[in-house]
Amino acid sequence: MNPKVKKLFNHLQDNHARLLAELDKTDARILERSPRERKWSVTQIMYHLNSAESNSVLYVSKKRLGAAQLRPTGLEAQLRLLVAIVAFYLPIKFKAPSVLGDMPAQVSYPEIKTRWIETRKKLESLLESHPEDELRKPIFRQPTFGYWNIFQMLWFMRIHFARHRRQILSLIR
Repeated sequence: MNPKVKKLFNHLQDNHARLLAELDKTDARILERSPRERKWSVTQIMYHLNSAESNSVLYVSKKRLGAAQLRPTGLEAQLRLLVAIVAFYLPIKFKAPSVLGDMPAQVSYPEIKTRWIETRKKLESLLESHPEDELRKPIFRQPTFGYWNIFQMLWFMRIHFARHRRQILSLIR
């Protein structure tokens, strides 16, 4: 795996492991209960994060087949990432992209934890097998912000996770 990609992925994994360790100390019934009507439970937030990451792995796996013909991302993609970073740290609510599908009414903590760990393994495998010369090709599509390369995808995953981690921690504390 490319050293910069590995560093970004390891950061994601470290934060993921710390969050799961924190959640493992919490009663699953609390994690699975919605705090209020029309508000996601902790496990629904986990489901959302897993869906986003799982869909990303599937999309990049398919898109990379034609990556050789693509030109590297440039300043415009980097600016869109900067906008995403700023937007995700503002107290603005965003509607989840419809591509993620409907949110189930009930999500089991042990089940979503297992599925999310599996998704992370698939992401790691994808990153390990990704050719060095295609790392800067726009093969990841974020529904709101457009096409990004692998580095930008990992940065987006980082800020997306951080945003929802804050949301999760506020629900269990």
